[in-house]
Parts: sequence; structure tokens; C-alpha cells
Amino acid sequence: MPVLEKPQIREKSDGKEVHSRIIAELEKPLTKILEKIRNQDFDLIIGDDASGRIPTLILSEFFKAKAEKEGKELPKIIFIAGGTRTITNETRKKETVDKKKKEIGHFLDRQVKITNDSEVIPHVLVVTDTIDTGVTLQPLVETLKERGLNILVVTVGAMRGELTAEDFKNRYGVGVIYGIKGVHEIFSLHRLAGVRRSNESEIQAQPYKKAEKFSEEPAKNVQKTINLSREDAGTVAGRLIDKFL
Repeated sequence: MPVLEKPQIREKSDGKEVHSRIIAELEKPLTKILEKIRNQDFDLIIGDDASGRIPTLILSEFFKAKAEKEGKELPKIIFIAGGTRTITNETRKKETVDKKKKEIGHFLDRQVKITNDSEVIPHVLVVTDTIDTGVTLQPLVETLKERGLNILVVTVGAMRGELTAEDFKNRYGVGVIYGIKGVHEIFSLHRLAGVRRSNESEIQAQPYKKAEKFSEEPAKNVQKTINLSREDAGTVAGRLIDKFL
């Protein structure tokens, strides 16, 4: 049974507390990312569910605050799950990628109605927690590219640092900005995000409480952890806003 992270470490931020050490430690890699992209504007921010949700919430708050300050339209925020990492059969993998691309395309059309007929190419920021080969992002990135969008990927961790970023760009033609070399503890911590996927074919994650059976942990404790995680994300976002805006 998954064990929920208990709020043990509390770090002060302008009178507010960060209950989760793991979320507090996102500030450093996200600062490194924002040092490179803070002056850019994005029309759409897509979070890679499920463990990419918390970094997405933090960065989206930053770019919404930036747009508000500059009197620009706020970016739209959506979440799409990647996946195909565990599929080794190449024929099945291609079938899965093609199917997911079709589903992602329909989802994008319903949610944001982006077409390549616009005079100005929309800028899209894709946020994830970890990249190694980039296979999990393949369906999403290829779907966005086929719509003629301007894409930038940011990841909290890159398994091989610059080599990962270079490999991803060579493979998909999309730039990657990363915060740390390696894997951050946020990786696969769906309990903090509050959502998880039951299988890799889904493009939408499900509420964590519905996806898991808690034989020992009361549902109210699970919800408390999720609520504190969202609060912590807002606190870390506030720090970054104060730092850069």
C-alpha cells in the first residue's frame, strides 16, 4: 500500500509554511528553469500527468502572474498523461503511439481549439518531472508539432543532463530545459499530485483516491495530504513570483 508523505518538514516562506520537503525542494530546479524562460510568454501550458502535475501547477501560477502583470491574456492550463515507456514490442508501441496521438488531438480540439491557421503560432510549454529517452512525451510532442505549434519542454530532472536534452532535441526537434541532472523525488509521487493513471493507454489521470484502495489510511487523511500539496505548490510559486517578478 502506498505510504503518504507526512508533513514533517516545515519551511517558512513569507509567513507561510511548506509542509512537504519534496515540494519545497522543487524551488531550486524550477528557479534554474525560470532563469532561462521567465521572459517568454506561453499561450498554453500542458502538464504531463500524473507526477508532473505539481511542477506544472507551480510554473503555471508564475506565468499567469506574469501575464496579469503585463496585461496579457492568461495561458490556458491543461493536463495530458504520457506513456508507452513499458511497451517493448515495436509494432504494439507504434499502434499505441498512433492511438494516443489521435486521442490527444481530439482532446486538444475540445479543450483549446488550436489550429495552424493562426497568424501567430501559439507558444506551448510542456512540463514534466523527468526525461530520459523522451518516449513518454512522444505522442504529445508529435501531436503538437503536427499542428504547427511552437513547443518548449521543461523537466525538473533530466537523467543524463545535457545528453538527455540533446538527444530529445535530435529525436523530436524540440528544445528541453531541465532543472537538475538525475531524478527528483517528485517522480511518480502521485499521492502528492492527487491523481494517477491505472494504465499507460489513458491520456487523462484519475483522482488518486478512486484509483487506489486504502485499507489502513483513512480517505480524509489522503485528502488532507493532497490539499497540503496544492497549498505548498502555491507557496513555492509565490516565492518564484517574488524572486523574478
